[in-house]
Amino acid sequence: GSGAQCQQCDASCSTCTGGQATDCLSCAPSKVKMLNSCQDSCDAGYYPNSVGLCQRCVTGCATCAGPTTSNCTGCPAYAPFLHDGRCLATCPPTHYPIGDSLVCGACDASCNTCSGPMATECTSCRAYTDEPHLENGICTCRSGYNSSTGCEQIDECQTGDHHCFNDASCVDVAGSYRCQCPAGYNGSGISCTDVDECTDTDGHLCHPLASCTNLIGAAGTLGYQCTCSTPGYWGDGLYCTDVDECAIPSAVPTASPDDCPLYSECINLEGNFTCAAPPPPRLPPP
Repeated sequence: GSGAQCQQCDASCSTCTGGQATDCLSCAPSKVKMLNSCQDSCDAGYYPNSVGLCQRCVTGCATCAGPTTSNCTGCPAYAPFLHDGRCLATCPPTHYPIGDSLVCGACDASCNTCSGPMATECTSCRAYTDEPHLENGICTCRSGYNSSTGCEQIDECQTGDHHCFNDASCVDVAGSYRCQCPAGYNGSGISCTDVDECTDTDGHLCHPLASCTNLIGAAGTLGYQCTCSTPGYWGDGLYCTDVDECAIPSAVPTASPDDCPLYSECINLEGNFTCAAPPPPRLPPP
């Protein structure tokens, strides 16, 4: 033939354009391709993509494991602290630099800034703790916050750790709780007194001829009951109207026109009735 001879690729190459280690077109499965060379790993500042080609790290990472700013594995001098895959100039709030490693560790939950991971190493406190009580590196929780959960607010209404009156509603507020008396009661919510609407004429809507009966509490109702108690009147207590005993004999069975003498006339009065005397008997003509 032509006399051309095939030369063997470098041992690091799978396919190649020449016999040198820098002539690789593709690499063996255990290698990555850095420019035209096949290597065990990418150079610093590069990472292998899904097909084994070395790509340059994004600006902000000195070394990386992927294409984004959250894939950093090493950091440049201007942003030396590695935290959650990102390179930062300083550790973020609630974190501290671990020794000389330039890696950020988490502070205790009670700290805003700290010098170490312990609850005794706070240098400032979270907003929901008493900063004036930072003593010996320890942040003290305010009343109404749970120190075992990093000063998480306690819901006294849910835990039952409150002093609200029976049937009073408990409302959780920041660091505390508030009690509200149920309908028909007055008071602070911790102590509640039944409202007697009947003792105050402006406190109920009963008709002047009705009697008012106080109902204890009576949530969801008027808190009192009205009854038309004046004889000769009837209604729901909010309104009382005169009974026309002459028109409705059955309305007042104990005082009806049936009590009137024979031939007399029943005359209705406000709240009562009367019987007109019967006319004199007619005498026979002389």
